[in-house]
Amino acid sequence: MNVLLRVALLAGGVCAAVATSFELKSAIAAADEESAVQAERDLLSAIEKGDASAAAKLLDDEFSWTDRTGKTRTKMEILPVLSSLAADRDTAVKTSDFGQVVLIRGSHRIPAQNASVRFARVWLERPEGWKVLVYQETTLAEKTPATRSGFGSPSGGAPVDCENPCKSVPYKPEGAAEQEVVAM
Repeated sequence: MNVLLRVALLAGGVCAAVATSFELKSAIAAADEESAVQAERDLLSAIEKGDASAAAKLLDDEFSWTDRTGKTRTKMEILPVLSSLAADRDTAVKTSDFGQVVLIRGSHRIPAQNASVRFARVWLERPEGWKVLVYQETTLAEKTPATRSGFGSPSGGAPVDCENPCKSVPYKPEGAAEQEVVAM
């Protein structure tokens, strides 16, 4: 009986230690995410004010910004034009915490460009603090798919004919898979 009591106490102690460890890890993760979110707020403030010095401290050395038109700029290219990137308040913001990486995504309007965009910003925890590595924007459709026409418009589930503008291919397809692709 004495042995059974010792085993039960030991098992209870191990369970309590494991539970405390999980709670501690969760608290640390929440604190890390909050630190990244605060860095995000600081970056948005620096962009709004056109404060290149403050923004530079938050941009990773390998930073890239891909705008809604597909143009990608480096840290050194972005800093001189920082204030032109100011946007209205972020909406529909979602944060995903992956430990040393935090993804923040949502949408906002860029008044200077009269455009609504979705954005994704990838933050990395570096020894000197949180740094944004990637900032990417894509244009939001101004109309719902049901009211759009042209490319990307709904077909009501009917097959859509896609005419191949290349009536001939400059090589002979090898194998059934390649022949199938060329026949499309």
